[in-house]
Amino acid sequence: MPDNYNDPVVFAAMMQTDKFEIGANKVKRCASDMQKSVAAEGEKMQNTFDKLGGRIAAAFAVTSIAAFTRELIKIRGEYQAIEVSLSTILGDQAKATNLMGELTHTAATTPFQLQEVAKGATSLIAYGESAETVNDTLLRLGDIASGLSIPLNDLIYLYGTTMVQGRVFAMDMRQFMGRGIPIAEELAKQFGVAKDKVTELVSEGKVGFEHIKKAIEGMTDEGGKFAGLTEAVSGTLKGATSNLRDQIDMM
Repeated sequence: MPDNYNDPVVFAAMMQTDKFEIGANKVKRCASDMQKSVAAEGEKMQNTFDKLGGRIAAAFAVTSIAAFTRELIKIRGEYQAIEVSLSTILGDQAKATNLMGELTHTAATTPFQLQEVAKGATSLIAYGESAETVNDTLLRLGDIASGLSIPLNDLIYLYGTTMVQGRVFAMDMRQFMGRGIPIAEELAKQFGVAKDKVTELVSEGKVGFEHIKKAIEGMTDEGGKFAGLTEAVSGTLKGATSNLRDQIDMM
């Protein structure tokens, strides 16, 4: 104790110091208690979120499994329907199985969906295309459809009806040309005439399906105006997404 402890000023100062220490200790205790409380509450909250997260994850897992099962049934049903359709049209299970493999590969490597490809194939076969050539014809028509951004089955319809007719009419020419297909130019090359003379040849019944077939081949063979465009479109985001979807469906 200092010698001047009895000095009123010193005594007052010491009392103030004691009060300060008491107050400081109280603040420390409060802070410590608060820290423990916050930590405890935080742990409770974390446990709650963990439990809730587990329940949510479980719920999503159940939902995903149910959705996957429904999708699996749907896709498998579509495959079976296509297989039955091809088998019925061809009257040969082995040919149908082989063609199904070709069409599945075409769908997985082009921007077209399997259902679209299968519908096109069955339509072409119904029009008279053979099982051995239908996939190649689909790819050629697909090149033109991709290049002009037109529905594949629209082009299949035009090609197929011309096949059934056996010859080309003025209406057919308008249908092809109205979609941007330069069919008159290709026919002019075949007949060795000017483009504006093709209409006369059509009116005279001199343009048959074989000429349309050759024109399609000319436009899609290597070096042709539409050659490889299906493959090019497959490299775009839209095409890649379509391919991925088909590959997932097949898997």
